[in-house]
Amino acid sequence: ARLRDVLATKTLEVRYQPIYDIAEGAVRGYEALVRWQLPDRGAVSPAEFIKLAEETSLIVPVGEYVLDRVIEVLVALRDAGVSPLPSIAVNLSARQLVEPGMARQIVQRIDQAKLPAGTLKLEVTESRMLDYAPVAAVMQHCRAHGIPFALDDFGTGYSNLTHLHKLDFEFVKVDQAFARHMFDSERAMAIVQAIVAMAHGIGAHVVMEGVETVEQLERLRQMGVRYAQGYLIGQAAPTAAVLSGEAARGLQAKESALA
Repeated sequence: ARLRDVLATKTLEVRYQPIYDIAEGAVRGYEALVRWQLPDRGAVSPAEFIKLAEETSLIVPVGEYVLDRVIEVLVALRDAGVSPLPSIAVNLSARQLVEPGMARQIVQRIDQAKLPAGTLKLEVTESRMLDYAPVAAVMQHCRAHGIPFALDDFGTGYSNLTHLHKLDFEFVKVDQAFARHMFDSERAMAIVQAIVAMAHGIGAHVVMEGVETVEQLERLRQMGVRYAQGYLIGQAAPTAAVLSGEAARGLQAKESALA
């Protein structure tokens, strides 16, 4: 009931964590992250309320709500003359993606907003094995309308090699644990290098999550990793910070170190 209320009153908050284009030296995108605060219990974990939404058939309205907020931000940036527009990634589980009507709603919203191809990106997350045929069909439909896909949290749980074999992803987001521990040993570094080489081998860009130090960023640059995300780049910011440009300037204080 409370989840229905926050959807109706538009008080479910969407924040935006910047994604840094290492080659260009600038923030070129964001990941949309849902935040829900309850007065009597504080923050509700996204994993908890997304599971609740799936169990109560609210998953499509939640997905539509986040898409609407993201598209509002992209349209506002476009109308303000921002060029090129950043991409904004929205997380969807495979179950959400194949929910009846979800793909149609996604495409319809993008077409109505007349946004350039690639400005909305979908990140597929999964906590169980995928049913590949319907997921692939939905991905193909969305991709035909200029919506690329990322495999989220690669290297953990069910985000495994079979997903990359069975489905086409333009981006592979590597779980934050790999960046955080890449300097722990030669073995850890070799694993990161192997993941990067594999992603490049199938024609996908790498987005490395959990980047927290300049040393990590510089090593990823040497590997040819294109995108980085993490506290070094910036934490999840409110909509106002994205519209003002403040959310894209998180690295300014470190520019001399990154030069």
